[in-house]
Amino acid sequence: GGGGGGGDDYVDLATTPGLSDAMAHAASNTSGDVYTHRQALGTFEGHREWIWSLSYDKSTIYSASQDKSVVAWDLRSGRQLRSFTPGTSGVVGVHVRDQWLYFGVQHKVVALNLHTQQTYDAAPAHGAALVLCFLVESGTVYVGYQDGAVRIWKNGALKGTLSAHKGPVKVMYKEAHALFTGSDDQSVVRHNVNTGRPTTLYQGFNGPIRALLAYNKNIYFSDGPNVRAQSIETGTCVHTMQGHREPVFCLLRAGELLFSGSSDNTVYIRNIHTAVPYAVLAGHTAVVKCLAVGDAKLFSGSSDRTIRMWDLRDVLAAAKVNVSGAELVEWTARPPEGQGHVPQPGSAAAQSAAKSPYGNPQAGKSYGSVPLGGGGGGGGDDYVDLATTPGLSDAMAHAASNTSGDVYTHRQALGTFEGHREWIWSLSYDKSTIYSASQDKSVVAWDLRSGRQLRSFTPGTSGVVGVHVRDQWLYFGVQHKVVALNLHTQQTYDAAPAHGAALVLCFLVESGTVYVGYQDGAVRIWKNGALKGTLSAHKGPVKVMYKEAHALFTGSDDQSVVRHNVNTGRPTTLYQGFNGPIRALLAYNKNIYFSDGPNVRAQSIETGTCVHTMQGHREPVFCLLRAGELLFSGSSDNTVYIRNIHTAVPYAVLAGHTAVVKCLAVGDAKLFSGSSDRTIRMWDLRDVLAAAKVNVSGAELVEWTARPPEGQGHVPQPGSAAAQSAAKSPYGNPQAGKSYGSVPLGGGGGGG
Repeated sequence: GGGGGGGDDYVDLATTPGLSDAMAHAASNTSGDVYTHRQALGTFEGHREWIWSLSYDKSTIYSASQDKSVVAWDLRSGRQLRSFTPGTSGVVGVHVRDQWLYFGVQHKVVALNLHTQQTYDAAPAHGAALVLCFLVESGTVYVGYQDGAVRIWKNGALKGTLSAHKGPVKVMYKEAHALFTGSDDQSVVRHNVNTGRPTTLYQGFNGPIRALLAYNKNIYFSDGPNVRAQSIETGTCVHTMQGHREPVFCLLRAGELLFSGSSDNTVYIRNIHTAVPYAVLAGHTAVVKCLAVGDAKLFSGSSDRTIRMWDLRDVLAAAKVNVSGAELVEWTARPPEGQGHVPQPGSAAAQSAAKSPYGNPQAGKSYGSVPLGGGGGGGGDDYVDLATTPGLSDAMAHAASNTSGDVYTHRQALGTFEGHREWIWSLSYDKSTIYSASQDKSVVAWDLRSGRQLRSFTPGTSGVVGVHVRDQWLYFGVQHKVVALNLHTQQTYDAAPAHGAALVLCFLVESGTVYVGYQDGAVRIWKNGALKGTLSAHKGPVKVMYKEAHALFTGSDDQSVVRHNVNTGRPTTLYQGFNGPIRALLAYNKNIYFSDGPNVRAQSIETGTCVHTMQGHREPVFCLLRAGELLFSGSSDNTVYIRNIHTAVPYAVLAGHTAVVKCLAVGDAKLFSGSSDRTIRMWDLRDVLAAAKVNVSGAELVEWTARPPEGQGHVPQPGSAAAQSAAKSPYGNPQAGKSYGSVPLGGGGGGG
């Protein structure tokens, strides 16, 4: 297991011999690069089956294995000091302190005196219930069982049963009066150990809970390849730390460092506060099942039947992480002196312990939990079908599914469009043309076949906030208003006129209604040039929005997302508690997807429960785009990620831009990315997805613009201000039956 315990038993890096000198002046990891370390300090071999659990004690590491044995290893020589077989089945967890060893075998938890080999039952068998994890503190043993119960034992007597779970309980963690338990029923429960009652149920996760710990008002757990952090009090998602390609089986905290071991055979080292990954330890050839730490060394046990010892001085210094003064905490804990597990006279435990000259385990010790085995874009109706896209079906239909979890990096764009003098804010695809809006005050139409500029025009005296074109009509935002331009006649009309000095930051057009987000934090709704309503739920600038049916979702610099009912004009849901300004936003399949930093986060629209936090980008994400089951994200780390929107699995990374990726568009099986490097890159999704070995045959690529039902287009009413403005154009008004996506400042990929 590993990763269970916690408590007061720390190893201080600043006082660890040699570590302070090695680390004190190391540069902080500000680049975001993840250093991969492959050279273990040592490897311990000898077990015949996989290793379930580890425990560090001074110059010895103890391991428990499925081969039914516990082995003590000498850290200096790497040799076995001793080996013993405490039962007839695999050993469920191990912890040693001085002469006492705790372990679980089948139906009970046993304490073994390493000097005399005498034992007593710390948690006796309870019928046929199998022990899966346990935790010992101050004479009380908390045991998680296969039948879903948590039973509490003291001095060999059953004191209570917690029955909040519907599946096997495989991990637990105790902090003060709270006991946290994780189960195969895909939930985490917080229990009050004084009352014996569950106080909080955390659920809606994506798989069995395999690892669990609590720290600094958050719970950290794994329900798949991600490590997730949620607020203990509110259940709000704080971080989901992505990086592992397969499920995480163990967690360990060491001061400000968080270690995670996975079935992708690696260990990640991260900052527990920021979720920034510092290093990856690679070397195991099978699942990393358990972790332990001591004397500035990390120990990892694996299904490859080995234990690897890593020198954290070397790893962290090589990763250029400054952790001077931080702490390394063992996953075991020591309670206040005098509160150890001491059987009461006459109890069953005391009678069992009487077989040993030592009588009972050493007082004043507590033992960690030992778990078994582990311790915006898109939307709308305007789709491009991959299966019917010329050449794409042939290229993709028989491509192997990406089951390895590897993330393919693609660096060869199909083409690059150059000519803008400043960064590119927004993109819009229309048949064989891509339109771009730039901070250089211009809109450029590019021919996709030749890569040349077809035309360029400057619609105002400031940068253009968003662009969308359909047939002869172009919508864009300039300073205080949203304008519609007829590309044939150059005549314009004000789709959303200026409203005082309020600056336009994003807009969305649907069925003759224009929804505009402003610098002053308001969302104003316009129809036929007239103000129809104002939504004032935000306290900061509104930079992204997305509309789905009667719901309008808006994201702001105030670090919140609001769902509004556009029929009533009232906010219905406030999603908050995020980590930064909301830079990108979309809604799909009962979830909202957004970015408040380097992660893309998905939350349930109805409950606010965290569904996914997709990590991978090293810097903030600025744009999102959905294409069928694919989710694209562009970041200030200069890359675009392609993922499965349902599972959050990353398929490919597009690398080539030299500055922030600000906006995305898609059409004809091509992805377009606009950047602060003043270029647009065109990527052939047939090549990228085939090279990444992703089978998406029959999936769809959806443009980030949408077409409403015919006859519901933006047609100004006779006599309206918009109609009078439109009269300047021979065409009178925009083409009916069209709707235009949200065009967020600095983003693209917003609307629907």
